[in-house]
This record gives sequence, C-alpha cells and structure tokens, in this order.
Amino acid sequence: MTFEVIGEGLQLFEGCTLRDLASFRKHVGDNLVTCLDSFLEVEPPGPSSVWVGCPEIMPINIRGPRIRALPKWLSQLLSRIQNDLKLQNFTLPLDIHSRIRQEYFMALQNHANCIFCLGVHMRNGSTFCAELEDKLAQARDKVIDLLYFSRTARFTFS
Repeated sequence: MTFEVIGEGLQLFEGCTLRDLASFRKHVGDNLVTCLDSFLEVEPPGPSSVWVGCPEIMPINIRGPRIRALPKWLSQLLSRIQNDLKLQNFTLPLDIHSRIRQEYFMALQNHANCIFCLGVHMRNGSTFCAELEDKLAQARDKVIDLLYFSRTARFTFS
C-alpha cells in the first residue's frame, strides 16, 4: 500500500494516525533494506555465496586470492531495490517479495551470455529466488507482527 493509493482518504486520518502509518512504512522499508544487505554479502554460508565466480568479476586466468563478489547483474539488481527503499518514496509499493523473481529473471536475461551464471541459476536459481522471496516476506511481516503485538498488548494491559 502506498500513500498514493490511499489518496483522498489521507484526509480522514485523525491525530497521530498518519504519523504512525508513515512510521510503520519506514520500519517495513528498513527491515527490507537489512534483509537485502544479507543477500549482498557473499561469504559462506550466505545464500549469495553460490554466485561467486562469475568471469565478469573474476577473470579465469587471475592468479592470487580469489575475488569474492556478486556478479554485477545481481549486485546491481539488489542494490537498486535497496536504494529505492532507502529513499523512503511513499509512492513505491513495499511488495518487493512478490515481484523480485520477475526482476531477477529480467536481470539474468541481460547476462545470458555468461555460462557460469546460467549454470548457477540452473543448479541453485529456484532455491535462491525462493529464499529471497521468503526472507523479504518475513522482513515485511516482522513489522506487521510487532505492530499487532504492541497494539494487542496496549489494549490488554492498559
């Protein structure tokens, strides 16, 4: 839900309700940003560690320590979504978990000439996407559950 969708209904909010709604949305956005941080990390056993080795980042003939980095297409995708969330744009929906797979496939399609990434996708892509969707949904629901608990506790113990 966005403030744009609520539209004229915003005038019906009384007292601090609108501030509470904006605060709630900020908390959800912050949780989603933190969740995306974990997917931008490439150290094992993190879910993104399977993507380390893309020749675009790590040339095959390099000597010395291996570079541990996400492929550019995946790093750019996750960073773009994260940066959009950090802007706290109230006209952007926070349903990232429901559209992340489509954005993932579009980004991978633009990198389709990389045999390494296509191989990782074939072996781990479904699991990676499912975990990403699940963790984003959990990050969103964490705030919803916290809000429900705090409202219930306020009414129960007041």
